[in-house]
Amino acid sequence: MIKEIKKIYCVTNDVILQSIINHQLNKDFHVVFFDNFNSALDKIYNYYPDLIIVDLKKIFNLKMEFIKGFKQDPAYAKVPVLAICEDYLEKNIIEELNIDDFVLTKFMEKELLLRTSIAISKIERIVDVNPLTFLPGNITISKEIQKRIDNKELFALAYVDLDNFKPFNDKYGFSRGDEILKMLGRLVINTVRSKNRQNSFVGHIGGDDFVYIVDFEIAEEIGNDIVNYFNSIIPTFYDEPERSQGYIQSVDRQGRTQKFNIMKVSIGIAHTLYQTFKHYGEISSIATELKKFAKSQGGGCIKIDRRKPKHF
Repeated sequence: MIKEIKKIYCVTNDVILQSIINHQLNKDFHVVFFDNFNSALDKIYNYYPDLIIVDLKKIFNLKMEFIKGFKQDPAYAKVPVLAICEDYLEKNIIEELNIDDFVLTKFMEKELLLRTSIAISKIERIVDVNPLTFLPGNITISKEIQKRIDNKELFALAYVDLDNFKPFNDKYGFSRGDEILKMLGRLVINTVRSKNRQNSFVGHIGGDDFVYIVDFEIAEEIGNDIVNYFNSIIPTFYDEPERSQGYIQSVDRQGRTQKFNIMKVSIGIAHTLYQTFKHYGEISSIATELKKFAKSQGGGCIKIDRRKPKHF
């Protein structure tokens, strides 16, 4: 997998400072320098940067206005800003500017690369977290799968999905549906941790789709536990009439009134026992295929890839 090169825009007309920054960062990042704010803004609004470094040593008030205006734009508010200054910044200035960190010029050669890496990784973690379950999202999930593939690890990837979640939302509303998603997130992570605390991972793709990555030997057992625990908990989210009859009436995607059984969980599990993958999308597509197969069988079950290549 080709590593994405992070883009850093640096606003300074100090030639010596540019040289130091370029020497420290150009091996790991793509650094673009701007002498003034206007040219920097033109570039920023056309090509989204991963970090902005601003030299605060000169024309301090003008640079403050630049950072404040940039951070007030909702589209760019989450782009981290690293300030370079001569003296320590007061707490009120940091809060007013909404900068993420600063580096003193006398410590540039020792700290710039470290603080740059921390600022970028911190904002990635913040952005790529599901706001409902606080679990890692798609970017982190993809990186985690690819890391294990690159390390040639034996692991299992499970895709977890709810059956009949949409009719529940239509019947009871999104707030109650959100409570189910939070419950499922807690259920998956607690089950995974109880069985495979070391070297495991849980993520939330979005909506009612979750993933977990565990040791191959324990993947199916964890899936069975999730299904059984979910079956015992989910009826409590329904009102008594629907809970007693075992279904709700709602409208399907074609506008027809249908009976929908109480929710279940479908899980598809792919693994690296028999296959070698190069890209996370390859193993993800198998897990997705198996999850769909589980749903087609009525849901509430696990389907694990048991296919062996001919040379096994």
